[in-house]
Amino acid sequence: MNSLHDSGAMKYHTVTRLFLVLGTFAALAALSACDTVADTAPVTPASVTQPPPQTPEETIPVIENPQTEIWRPGYWLPQDGQFIWIPGEVMHRPSPTAVWSPAHWMHHKYGWTLILGHWE
Repeated sequence: MNSLHDSGAMKYHTVTRLFLVLGTFAALAALSACDTVADTAPVTPASVTQPPPQTPEETIPVIENPQTEIWRPGYWLPQDGQFIWIPGEVMHRPSPTAVWSPAHWMHHKYGWTLILGHWE
C-alpha cells in the first residue's frame, strides 16, 4: 500500500512539474509574439529548491517621459545551479497605457518558481 501511495505522490509531482514547465513555455511564446520583449537575459524554465538571494537595492534613474518609458526592476535568474542578478533597466512602453508586471519568485510545495516579467 505504501508503494501505491508513493507512486501517486510521484505522479502528482511529475504532473505538477509538467504544468509549471508548460506554463513557462506558454508565457515565453506569448512574450515572443509581442513587439517589445523587455527581459533580454537567457530564459529557461526556472524552478529551484532554494529561495533566491535577497534583492539588492537599485538606484532608479529619473524617467524623463513616463508616457513612453518605464523602469523594469532587476531580478534573480537561476543559471547552472547559481543565481545571477539581472539588473533593472529603463525600457520603452509598447503603448502609453501598458503596465509592466515585474518578474518575481513564487514559493510552492516543491520549491521556488520564477515568474517572468510581462506587459499587461
